[in-house]
Amino acid sequence: IKIPESSDEGDEWFNIYKQVFKSADQDIFEVIALENPQKRKTILKSVEQKLNKTLTESWNKFKLTRTMGNINISLDLNVENRELSISIEETINKENYYFEIDDRSKGFIWYYNFIMKTKYNSKSSDAEKNMIFLLDEPGSYLHFAAQDQLCEKIRDISKNNAIVIYCTHSHHMLNLKYI
Repeated sequence: IKIPESSDEGDEWFNIYKQVFKSADQDIFEVIALENPQKRKTILKSVEQKLNKTLTESWNKFKLTRTMGNINISLDLNVENRELSISIEETINKENYYFEIDDRSKGFIWYYNFIMKTKYNSKSSDAEKNMIFLLDEPGSYLHFAAQDQLCEKIRDISKNNAIVIYCTHSHHMLNLKYI
């Protein structure tokens, strides 16, 4: 993700990650301007922890089997190129494996996008929570148990002053317990 010179610039993913840093009480521009690389690394680690608490704990609920490994999102900040890199570390049987986001399953990629764009939406503010999310076939790449979990997550988003409208062909996404 390219980090622009000013806060008014940047693409959608930069703005999402700017919100991730904000949720960890950090400013991405202040972090990139730090002279001390150890301090920058320490702050990045705290931002990672905040992001992982949000993203990976939820994803672990979506996994079909509990024997799969645990994942963590890793952030790397290249100051010279003004780039933020995101990768995934997965631990399976005490072995670590490293992936890019695009290397993961379609279900994980969809879920990553869903969480990042609903939780860290740069167009919302604390004062204005009246958001509308339109989702096209949200459970397409998820197994049936994950679709049930997604219904619960959609209900939670709706309880926080947001409207979620989606179309589906999956009867699992029509769980009357949640809609």
